[in-house]
Amino acid sequence: MPNDNEQTTVRFFKIAPGENARNWRKYRDGRYIRIGWDKVGDLRLVHSLEELKNRLEEMYPDKYRTAGRASKAANQLWMFKKVQHGDKVVANKGISKVLAIGTVTKGYEWRPLEGHSKFRHILEVDWDPIFDKPTPIDRQKEWNQNTVAPAKPELYKDLTGDRLPKRTTEHEADVALPDEVAPGEAYMEGAVKDIQLTRYERDPKARRECLNHYGLKCAVCGFDFERTYGKHLSGFIHVHHLRKLADIGREYKVDPVADLRPVCPNCHAVIHIRKEPYRIEEVRAMIHRSAK
Repeated sequence: MPNDNEQTTVRFFKIAPGENARNWRKYRDGRYIRIGWDKVGDLRLVHSLEELKNRLEEMYPDKYRTAGRASKAANQLWMFKKVQHGDKVVANKGISKVLAIGTVTKGYEWRPLEGHSKFRHILEVDWDPIFDKPTPIDRQKEWNQNTVAPAKPELYKDLTGDRLPKRTTEHEADVALPDEVAPGEAYMEGAVKDIQLTRYERDPKARRECLNHYGLKCAVCGFDFERTYGKHLSGFIHVHHLRKLADIGREYKVDPVADLRPVCPNCHAVIHIRKEPYRIEEVRAMIHRSAK
């Protein structure tokens, strides 16, 4: 069975926008979906289902007195954490109404400082505007009392007329600039090869994890190749290393979320136009200044 980073078909999840869909309009207009269980904190810092279950029992002792209830909640949170860029999400109201279907544009984030008192676990979603009112569907019993649950591919086809699309990998190996991620064997970067220019072994898995988290929009200017040029450019984007590998001089383990960012070729070229690369924030400031 393929792991999360090797799925060939995008996955389909149902995520409830609050009890009785009370937060739906806010989530639709904000182009995201949020869930609660805020006391567990950032799910990226939780490394196993067992650890998550234990944290739920610790933080919600009255609610999760039994291991079974804690396990059920942990499974839902873990599922939400694992949703990737490109996966499909259906927002539901109860077990027999669909509010909308959307495409995840940015993987899991924890946002504790946005003024929200709760619902700080978030996925960014591009909601399909064709759903302008709740759509009745056959009762989905497995959705009952679940905030997050798998949704059936057959439901996606019934609602959209299409099968779930394949993940796009056509442009995953595009390599052009010194800090691009190129094919390799492991997450260890920095193993110098003796060729005409100093290069490093780099793993496409690190690239995929970066894009699963941040999406395919440029982290500097927001450019989206698929939105501008169409589906045949889906998946095309450079990946920039925030750390200068040439200065490290030894192998280190890449953190795809902390060390990498998706950038368009133009912004990537600007970052590397001088010997001391510009920081993403500096290039973004250039754009803002020139727009005034």
